[in-house]
This record gives sequence, structure tokens and C-alpha cells, in this order.
Amino acid sequence: MSFTNLIRFKDEHGKVLYGDVPESSLNNLVGASVTVLTGDPFEGGLSPTSEKATVKEVLSPLDRTPLFLCVGLNYLAHIIETKNEVPPSPVLFLKPADALAGPYDDIDIPPHAHLMDYEARLPPAVPPSD
Repeated sequence: MSFTNLIRFKDEHGKVLYGDVPESSLNNLVGASVTVLTGDPFEGGLSPTSEKATVKEVLSPLDRTPLFLCVGLNYLAHIIETKNEVPPSPVLFLKPADALAGPYDDIDIPPHAHLMDYEARLPPAVPPSD
């Protein structure tokens, strides 16, 4: 796998692609010209091509996931905000696969929900081993 700034996106023709975003375009992804990557991140990895494509729409970095393993109350400000004690061990919980959402996707809020909190999940960037 050889890339610096991975993006999954739709190009100007509606084709879903993976790409490598140049440093100069990280603050303006839509409209950026990126190097197209070929392959599958789950099966064999991604490799750069000589092809360039323009980002029309930014998508979730992954198109599928079997399950989310989450950690709650993992920083002091959140523990204080929720008026909880510091837990003796990490608070783990699961989210189903359909909880996957892209950066600009709408999130359906159930009508019976009286309080919605926000969440952000950042996947770890693990460099490939050679």
C-alpha cells in the first residue's frame, strides 16, 4: 500500500474510487485532482496508478465494516461533562455496521430521541510494513 492521504470519493462521472490527496489539497477536497488508487483496502491493498481524477463528492473512507468497537469516556473533559467518575478500565461498546456514515451524510434521528450527542471517529493510520 503506497499512499499518504487516502480518500474514497465519487469522481465527476459518479464512479467511486480511492485516491491519494496531495498535501496542497487537504483543506479543499472537493474539486481536488488526486492520484487514483487501484485495488481493495481489505484484499491485497491499494496501489497508485498514473491516472488522475477530480473529487466531486467525499465519501466515508470505508464502504463496509462488520462492526464498530468503540471506547467511551476516554478523555477527561468528556468524563467531567457527563458527571461520571474516571472508570478503572476502558468503557467499551459496539455499534452495528449500518452506523457507518460519510463526512456529509445525513443522520436519521429517531422521533423518540430527546437528546442527541455528537460523535467523531477517526480511524488509526497504520503504515504498511515492508
